[in-house]
Amino acid sequence: MEEIPLKTKTAKGLFWGGLSSGTQQLISAFMGVCFLMYLSAEDYGVIGLLGIFTGIAYTLQEGGFSAALINREKEDRKDYNAFFWFSLFLSLLFYLLLFFCAPAIAAFYNQPDLILIARVLFLTLPLNAITFAPSTIMARRLMVKEGAIVDIVSILISGSTGVVMAIQGYAYWALVAQMVVYALMRSILFWFFSPFRPSLSFDFSPIKEMFSFSVKLIFSSIINQIQGNIFSVLLGRFYTKTEVGVYSQGVKWAGMGSNILLRMVSSVGQPMFATIQHDKIRQLQVLRKMMRFVAFTAFPVMLGIAFIGQEFISVINEKWLPCVPIMQICCVGGIFGVFGSLYNQLIMSRGKSSFFFVTSLVFGIFQIAFAFLMLSFGLYWMAFAAMVINFISLGVAHFYASTLIPVRLKHILKDTMPYLLITITIFVGVHFLTVGIESVAWRFILKIALSVVLYVLIMWRSNSVIFKESVDLILKRQIKG
Repeated sequence: MEEIPLKTKTAKGLFWGGLSSGTQQLISAFMGVCFLMYLSAEDYGVIGLLGIFTGIAYTLQEGGFSAALINREKEDRKDYNAFFWFSLFLSLLFYLLLFFCAPAIAAFYNQPDLILIARVLFLTLPLNAITFAPSTIMARRLMVKEGAIVDIVSILISGSTGVVMAIQGYAYWALVAQMVVYALMRSILFWFFSPFRPSLSFDFSPIKEMFSFSVKLIFSSIINQIQGNIFSVLLGRFYTKTEVGVYSQGVKWAGMGSNILLRMVSSVGQPMFATIQHDKIRQLQVLRKMMRFVAFTAFPVMLGIAFIGQEFISVINEKWLPCVPIMQICCVGGIFGVFGSLYNQLIMSRGKSSFFFVTSLVFGIFQIAFAFLMLSFGLYWMAFAAMVINFISLGVAHFYASTLIPVRLKHILKDTMPYLLITITIFVGVHFLTVGIESVAWRFILKIALSVVLYVLIMWRSNSVIFKESVDLILKRQIKG
């Protein structure tokens, strides 16, 4: 009797989480197209140089406590209050530190303009910090709808602000404004929707209790931030701002797809696994259900972006065509990353934060080594190195997960490979149908239309369970066990 509500809850969380994240990414894509029309690669390169600093500071102030709180068996307001004040105090400390380090950062990159840019952009740190506790309690309670409203409204307002400034000729300041306004809107809206309100009690004992779990996540996340931004740092130091901008755009457009899936997984994965953390069989059932849904969406979305990348960028602005191969490589790497994230959510729900520390350290070292090794070969080989690391990381995550629950590689291949084969077959067929069309715009439109129609028809004719459950959810019908 318990399987039906669990199955329904998992499917609903994945579907609506994916739908809301997809809407956000579509809005972001539209805004991104507008930015590409008015901004240069150098404008993006300037902002990309600061990514590693904001990323590490964000990780330190969040401290891994969101994951620890979601894993708690009982919800206690005292825990959230401690988390709120701890992250806020840290964010203010980091902002002041980075404020005074801005001249040194600018000197490292030999970019004097970075001093003021950094000091304004780093305002996102305290703005983000005050959202951690409210967003965590909403995630624990699976308030996906409210979280979607927060993100969609924030994207619309911040994106519109940035686009208007870009049109007015403010160059990279349009990107800075967009990021700061986005953080500001999220902080306001999370406080509106969340049931959490802090008190003036400064009891940090819950932080001490969660520290042994969280500290490993902190170091793991720091290594991941270095790993994810090492290419931009090296490119910024040894290449031009234009090349940094080209690389960041390739990563960004591939991320449009992977972020949909990563948010879908993170919004549902750990909270769902945590509720059944003592039942291996049910965790296996949920994992396989989520794997099938991710495969159903990840392969057509990520490979689809790679498939239409050339035409998409050509329609917007041909000056950005050098970023297409990077985008395509990152799309493949993004698929590995999404599946790996799902395993990580399961592992985290079992309290195995030490796994993240060890694997992040090992793969971080490999990534940095690969980055230096590929530096002389150029942008594309650096992107390829990141993809290889993601693939190996996925294999390690699967192996470790198999020691926690009885998941086997043959199960995962059986659940996911049909979607990959169908996706590849469709794209190969559509390629030959459209290859002779000279108009780039028409080829772009037909590639999308034919691929979507064929995928839906094949899912329908093959009686795909995931496809039918998605239709049932749209039509608000109950999923059958």
